[in-house]
Amino acid sequence: MVPLAVEQVLALGAAMPGRWRAMVPLGAAAGPRVSEALGLTVDRTGLNPPSAKRTLRIDRQLVVRTGEPAYLGPPKRKASRRDVPAPRVLVEALAEHLSAFPPAPREIVGRDEAGRTWTEVVELVFTNARGEPLTRSRFGEAWRDAVEEAGLPAGTSYHDLRHFYASLLIDHGESVKVVQRRLGHASATETWTPTRTCGPTARAAPATPWTRCSATPVSQV
Repeated sequence: MVPLAVEQVLALGAAMPGRWRAMVPLGAAAGPRVSEALGLTVDRTGLNPPSAKRTLRIDRQLVVRTGEPAYLGPPKRKASRRDVPAPRVLVEALAEHLSAFPPAPREIVGRDEAGRTWTEVVELVFTNARGEPLTRSRFGEAWRDAVEEAGLPAGTSYHDLRHFYASLLIDHGESVKVVQRRLGHASATETWTPTRTCGPTARAAPATPWTRCSATPVSQV
C-alpha cells in the first residue's frame, strides 16, 4: 500500500466541512485512530491549559453502540496509551478549529477496562452542530463525500492518514520503534519494514508544511 501524497492530504482537508476539517491534519500529523480522534478532548491537546511540550495525550476513544449513549472508553490496547508530539501545522489547525468552534462542557460517561463507569464533564474537540459527540457513522458520511470531491480513490479511509503519518516519521529518520510508540502498536512487527523509496513530488513543494516519501508497510498501521 502506497501512502497518500501530500497533495491528496491537502485536497482532503480542503474538501472536508469546516467543523471537521481539523480531523485531517490531526490524522496526518499525529496518527490517531478515528475513534481516538473523535474522543479527543481539549485537555488532551496541550493547548488548554497551554503545555510547553505541545503533545497530544491519546488515552481513550469515543465508543458508540446501538441503543447506548456514546461514552469514552479505553483505547484499543495498553500500548495505545501514548503521548504524541504535536508539530506546528497541527497546533495551528487545532487552535484555529477551537477558535471557530468553541467546545461547550458536557457530561459524558467514562468506562474503564473492567467495565466500571462514571460521569465526567469534558470538552470534546469534535462534535456535531448540536455540540453532541460526533459519531463515526456521521463523520464517515462527510469523509466519503470529501474523498469523492478531492478526487481520491473510493475506499480511501481515515486510517490512510495513519499510513501517511508513519511515512513522514520514517522519511525523517525515526526508527521503527519510535513509529511503533507514536502509533500505539504493541510491537514493532506491527509497524513498518524499513524499505522505502523517495520520489520527487514531496521535495518539489518546499512551501508546504508536509514532506514525505513513500514507504512500504508490512501490515496495516
